[in-house]
Amino acid sequence: EHVSAGAALAEKSAIGSLPLMKALTRSEYFSSIASPSGGDVGTNAELKALSIRGKASGHEIFRQGFYAPFDGGGQHYRLSLSACPLGSSGNDFTQVAPDAGTGCWLAAPAPANGYDVRAAGAKCDAYVSYNPGFPGSDQASINSGSTTVTVSNYTFSSADIGKSISIASASGANITFSANVILVNNHQATLSAAASATVSNVNFSLGTDDTAAIQKVIGEAARSPNSRLVSLPPNGVCGIKKPGLKITADNVALNGSQFGRDVYSTYSGVRRVTSGLAWVGGPNGAVLSVQPATATASTEPITGVKIQNLGI
Repeated sequence: EHVSAGAALAEKSAIGSLPLMKALTRSEYFSSIASPSGGDVGTNAELKALSIRGKASGHEIFRQGFYAPFDGGGQHYRLSLSACPLGSSGNDFTQVAPDAGTGCWLAAPAPANGYDVRAAGAKCDAYVSYNPGFPGSDQASINSGSTTVTVSNYTFSSADIGKSISIASASGANITFSANVILVNNHQATLSAAASATVSNVNFSLGTDDTAAIQKVIGEAARSPNSRLVSLPPNGVCGIKKPGLKITADNVALNGSQFGRDVYSTYSGVRRVTSGLAWVGGPNGAVLSVQPATATASTEPITGVKIQNLGI
């Protein structure tokens, strides 16, 4: 079970120090490298829609954010007049295909402090409950056969529609229930599926599924000659569902909290993860696994993997 497991903390003292990353302003992003001459676009959708007609190979541009300007997904790109190496659709991260014309916006090499997962579209907007029964904590209740969940403190908003929610034991004893939020009303939400067990005052987690976006960054880090650091936002918890995250190469590092500060905040005596990974899926899944892509009796083990400054 991985719902609200967030007691696991990768201690920074145990694995040494890594360079850290935060959501950068444009001036901070280009403080150590040359600013692109081609100007800015606000979002990934705007970059895809930007006409490449008349632009020369090597034309540079800065994407300010992925979904909105300066949402943490800023990235520097250079234009290639060939199709994206990964295919005509690119991957909306290191390779962004324009909506019209043959070409590809290629991300500049990873800076020494690595790629921020938000540059690949991760939202890292998960909420995780802890410590049922303690003052200020949060719990979820739902009846068998019902699609309505009620929580004690969290207030649902329209921004939660479409997110995945996991509720401990709502599919049976120690079996996690998971569904998507389709309607919200204060402390209640209507879900896309009905629970199969009645539970009261149990842990829950809620968030966007960021698995595919973060896996893109892990894959790029594994191939990068510059940096194998994957940076999670210092003030965001990223939602994970099946198949979970997989590290299959040596020396990849996942880093969370900015400047090594505590990855937990305490409110009314309740500790909450502020930087990390949270399971928002169903039963029988793992947030993160470290293993060779193809394991045989002679396969060398994965070495040098570091997990630092994040809660899971």
